[in-house]
Amino acid sequence: ADQDEDGGGLDLFPLAGSDILHRQGLQAGFAVTMRETSDMAAVKSRLKVPAALHSCHTTLVAGLVVEGHVPAEDVRRLSLP
Repeated sequence: ADQDEDGGGLDLFPLAGSDILHRQGLQAGFAVTMRETSDMAAVKSRLKVPAALHSCHTTLVAGLVVEGHVPAEDVRRLSLP
């Protein structure tokens, strides 16, 4: 998996204008870098997300790709050493 874009924290790639509640939930527990895009296909292709798993959000955390509306508590468990 790719490393976080900025080397730390959590990078969220939402479809431009998508679900603000998911963003707010993640921002409550992480240093989030928002990377809005209208070309999610390019992001998912670069990160090698299988087409069957595509969703409206793609997140990078601890070198892992997380796809979709994953609760912040589950993302936090992935980011623990």
